[in-house]
Amino acid sequence: MKKILCITMVLVLFVLSSVSAVVVSADTEDSYTQPEAFLYGDVDLDEKVTIKDATLIQKFIAGLEKLSLLQKQAAKTNGGKLTVRNATEIQKYIAEINVENSKVGNSEVIIEPVKYKDAMIGATVTGDEIPFTQEEYRETDSRLESAQYFTSNSFYIFDKTHYMLNDLDDTKLDSRYTDEFFEKNALIVMSFGWDSSSYKYRVNEITKSDGTLCVSYTLLFPEGGAVNADVVNRRLYIEVGKDDIKDIADIVTYENVELY
Repeated sequence: MKKILCITMVLVLFVLSSVSAVVVSADTEDSYTQPEAFLYGDVDLDEKVTIKDATLIQKFIAGLEKLSLLQKQAAKTNGGKLTVRNATEIQKYIAEINVENSKVGNSEVIIEPVKYKDAMIGATVTGDEIPFTQEEYRETDSRLESAQYFTSNSFYIFDKTHYMLNDLDDTKLDSRYTDEFFEKNALIVMSFGWDSSSYKYRVNEITKSDGTLCVSYTLLFPEGGAVNADVVNRRLYIEVGKDDIKDIADIVTYENVELY
């Protein structure tokens, strides 16, 4: 059985207005509000860098404090994994000691997705095949910021770092999608929303023709129809070359269904 699904395409653009942006979930009435920008080193998000920010990092590393995804991004002052080195960089910044390659004190504009609701509907697109690498990610807690941020049945194309891409420190995704990654690569996030953990998704092929990107994938059901009762929030992270997704105006998906 084959069916064609039209999925909203979301292109990531810079926020230029001075008003905070709101992303509303398609599944709930909750909304996720994000600021226009943040300051590296400002871990408590009070718009200034103080010794309190260094202390917050130290407490987080020791397991005494929890940080939001945006706080973690603000704490990553050198673009790498969050460590005690970040706290040290903040302390040196306060003492006016120069630290090479440190971002402390620099402001970063947050990239805000813009949705295109009328993506093209059609069969598979015959065109240039795009190389890709697929990473699957699941969430089991609806309270997580990213579960509220990524709406169901949506595409997100990132060509720059974004704090929502680093979900949790104990996952393989944390610190993966850095400035270094986005120098030559882009990331397609395919958000399916909540479904049974028994379902599996496999990307088969990605092609491009005349500004249209076609993602062909397979939805795999358990043979016999028995599925697990536990529900997960599922997303596919698809890594592609940055040059391969230039000038994309529409996205169309082609779904195959198989048993496993």
